[in-house]
Amino acid sequence: MSTEPKADSHPIITTHSSEFKLDAYTHLSPGEMAVFVVHVLQTESAPVAVEEIVSTCFRFFPHSFALKNYFYWPDSALVTRRLHDAKEKGLLKGNATDGYETKAQGRQVAKQVAKALGVSLPARPKVEASALPVEEKEEIAPSAPVTREIEKQETRKKEVRQKQKATKPEKKAVTKKSGMQANPGKESAARVIKTSAPEPREQAKTAPKKTVNPVVNARVEFKQKPGKAASRPKTPVKPVVKHGKKQGTKKEGALAAKQEIKKATPKGERVVEKNQNIKKKQAKASAQPGQLTISLTPPKAWKKAETPAPKPKVKNEALPAVAASKEEKEKAAKVIKQVERSDAFRLYRVNGKRAQIGEFDFRNMLFATMESSPETLKRNLDLFKRYAGIHFRADVIAFLDFCEAAFTELMKPKAKIKR
Repeated sequence: MSTEPKADSHPIITTHSSEFKLDAYTHLSPGEMAVFVVHVLQTESAPVAVEEIVSTCFRFFPHSFALKNYFYWPDSALVTRRLHDAKEKGLLKGNATDGYETKAQGRQVAKQVAKALGVSLPARPKVEASALPVEEKEEIAPSAPVTREIEKQETRKKEVRQKQKATKPEKKAVTKKSGMQANPGKESAARVIKTSAPEPREQAKTAPKKTVNPVVNARVEFKQKPGKAASRPKTPVKPVVKHGKKQGTKKEGALAAKQEIKKATPKGERVVEKNQNIKKKQAKASAQPGQLTISLTPPKAWKKAETPAPKPKVKNEALPAVAASKEEKEKAAKVIKQVERSDAFRLYRVNGKRAQIGEFDFRNMLFATMESSPETLKRNLDLFKRYAGIHFRADVIAFLDFCEAAFTELMKPKAKIKR
């Protein structure tokens, strides 16, 4: 079936249709054509696999979805990119593994593309829900014991209802009479008391009290029996007065001994002893007091706090503007990002000028190998400095200067040996 646009009628597009003419779809974008193909394919099965979308796009629009140098093969990467873009715009839903389907906006785009191509879209077949047969429930007759229980329950309910009806009119009559009388007498009060407080419940409460009383008395008597133990004789406590008498007897004995000594010793000896005692006291007072020696523990040596490694100081001087094209600026930005991700720059950022950067990290940062010549290392270093100057990155320039000072020997040109 050919799908070429006709003036009179619009043929229905199908999955087996042939390709369109180049003039019909030159003004259409690849994304719109991809959405159109998805909408056509999902009429048969949804969601649509990516492989089917690629083959159908190439069959309908070969000039837009073919490889550049190989015109007989479809460009699957281009189709997947266009599908991803259409999903981000909200035209499609799904993914590459499960397949894609069109949304409401995607259907509108597909209709516009079909109108531009002069083709009408196929309609989805409506699935009619089959009416399920209604199963008639068979009435199960209850067994004899079940019917008896049901009858008993119904009779009980009837009795309860009759009792409720009998009690309700009496209450209403009482309330009406009490409302009619302005000053109710003793008879009305007695009736209300009889209805509110039933007698049998009061008798049930008083009956157990008689049985409990003798038990309580027995417990009280049992507790009072061990109280006789308090009459036992306690151990006699020594009075405080006796201690005073003993102390008094000691003092009296000392005084009596002193008096006997005074009587025995003559007066001359007493004077000599007094003089000797006075001289001893004067000698002790005149003697210089001995210096006290206190063992003092030496103070602990103060530990200096470990100062963190100083970060590299970057001069805030305005760098001279470097004239560069737009392409060179983009390339410089990519190179600076690669330098920042390198291990050498990370070590320098943490440790500053104390950083110990290895030769391998230095060469890796300059996109060089261990066999690269000193000239290439020097050329790449100068080029990176220029790129850092384009974006005014003073910190990167300081890092490159540090590397140049640390690896000057690697960048010295080797002398050629003359034969």
